[in-house]
Amino acid sequence: MRLLIPFLLPVLSWAPAPLPTPEAASPLVHDAIKYSADGQGEATRRTLERLGIPTIPAAYHGGVDWNQDGTITETDRRQFRKWADATLPAHATGPAMMDYEQPWWIELNAKELEPERLQEIMAVYIDGLVEAQAARPGLQWGYWGLPTMRNLSKGWKEQGLSIEPIIARSGTLFPSAYDCTPGENSNEFRLHTQRVLEAVRGRKPVIVYLNMRYCGQEGDRTKFMPLDELLANAHAVLDAEWTAPDGTVHQADGIALWDPYTWSDEEDWASLDRLHADAFAKLHALASRLRAGEEPPSQEPAQSSPGSPSLPGTGGREGAP
Repeated sequence: MRLLIPFLLPVLSWAPAPLPTPEAASPLVHDAIKYSADGQGEATRRTLERLGIPTIPAAYHGGVDWNQDGTITETDRRQFRKWADATLPAHATGPAMMDYEQPWWIELNAKELEPERLQEIMAVYIDGLVEAQAARPGLQWGYWGLPTMRNLSKGWKEQGLSIEPIIARSGTLFPSAYDCTPGENSNEFRLHTQRVLEAVRGRKPVIVYLNMRYCGQEGDRTKFMPLDELLANAHAVLDAEWTAPDGTVHQADGIALWDPYTWSDEEDWASLDRLHADAFAKLHALASRLRAGEEPPSQEPAQSSPGSPSLPGTGGREGAP
């Protein structure tokens, strides 16, 4: 959790002491692009290396529940460990994300849910966290999208529903700020981030996932949002604050940009790569200004949507983290 706590400078030294490195020096922008073939993302990877943007490792399709049937079997555990051994260094550190939506996502986002049923669902999620943490204990494991807006809603609180056990067991929280409606929606994501920070209470890092494409378009994942809308959402997320009773101010530890190549046709991959690289550069510049206490310059209205014919357009469909 990124803390905003002033520090005191020594006053008796004969020469100015070096300033301590603030905790916020850790990366604020993270890479979560999902590649599907060799050779994708060459420009993006160069941009990430140049700017020092780290990549969050991701276990898709259920995480430990390898076949996403709602039960973690010994076969699932072996498959997950096999993936971890092939993908992750034994002493890897930092945040790591599992995408576990099916078969639980509808129930976890329902307006009403029996408390006993929620306990059953959370037990499987916690089992997955325990297994992942045992496989790579140096990584800070968490689930994409949790807590959701529904999980922190007034309606859930009135029913006494909470995913606090999952929050407590997670190493990092990865809520999402995916924009489903064109237009200015950044305040919605600012409020959600504040609620997440309040639920976490400074115990865990919080990295908020962003997507460049509109969700909620009747399954059409080809519509890109203008870059100024993406930056406005990122600004709201990074600027959101929650103040603890002791006066400590908490903010999100960072943002992660996610986008899959499978939502674009192969002939659009090169332009998609350039779009990703440009977005990371602008997100990094935004985060750097906010870290320095500077207000970013206002964005010029977008001249065209990234979904224009000259940029990635049509493509396949798949579920999103």
